[in-house]
Amino acid sequence: MSPVPSAPFAMDDKKMLYRPALRLQYRSGRSANEAHRFLQESMKEQAPSLATCFNWYRILDNGDESFEDSRCTGRPHT
Repeated sequence: MSPVPSAPFAMDDKKMLYRPALRLQYRSGRSANEAHRFLQESMKEQAPSLATCFNWYRILDNGDESFEDSRCTGRPHT
């Protein structure tokens, strides 16, 4: 049985699945492209986009290894 549920699930749940996997791929010396391929194979349609993988690699390159979203104040700019 796959560790990733096949049914759609909440975005926060999805993020908490792929963020640790991306950090592990990053620490293993794999590229963002390789990490994306790995997540596509393991998470299927629930995998993050390639752009998301590159964004997380940039965050990890800057030393932030937290899984939590940063707090936002106020409403979003439009």
